[in-house]
Amino acid sequence: MTRRPMELFSNKLNTRIGTWNVRTLYQSGKCAQVAKEMDRYKIEILGLSEKDKEVKKNCKHDKRDYVEQLAQEAEIACSKGDIKSLYNTTKQLSCRRSNSNATVKDKNGNVITKIEEQLKRWKDDFEEVLNRPPPTDPPNIEGRQVLNIKTGDIT
Repeated sequence: MTRRPMELFSNKLNTRIGTWNVRTLYQSGKCAQVAKEMDRYKIEILGLSEKDKEVKKNCKHDKRDYVEQLAQEAEIACSKGDIKSLYNTTKQLSCRRSNSNATVKDKNGNVITKIEEQLKRWKDDFEEVLNRPPPTDPPNIEGRQVLNIKTGDIT
């Protein structure tokens, strides 16, 4: 009894052809039989390269859709005047990430975990840096040089 080629190309079998696990076929001893049938009906299993291309194509499409969605959110935020969400969306689109969770250490080098202590440390640090005594040797800044420029009507 011979099979008709059309039976092999039903939707159910096409799915199976694309998703065969080679290791399972090899372990059950059906690999040679399947290879013979594939040669007989001139069928090729989708290889990894085809699946890889398909996955990459789908990823590109999904990324394009995501960026388009972010752009629409930015436009909506702009039309509503919502500057905060516009800024955040623009930051996401530009792929620039800021690390606002940087660790804060005290003067001895120990990590500070409490927010109140971190704020106090920042305050102390800015007071040390910005509240300096005036310089003892003031800089010598010369007066402006007068330039000879014609300021009359253009002729």
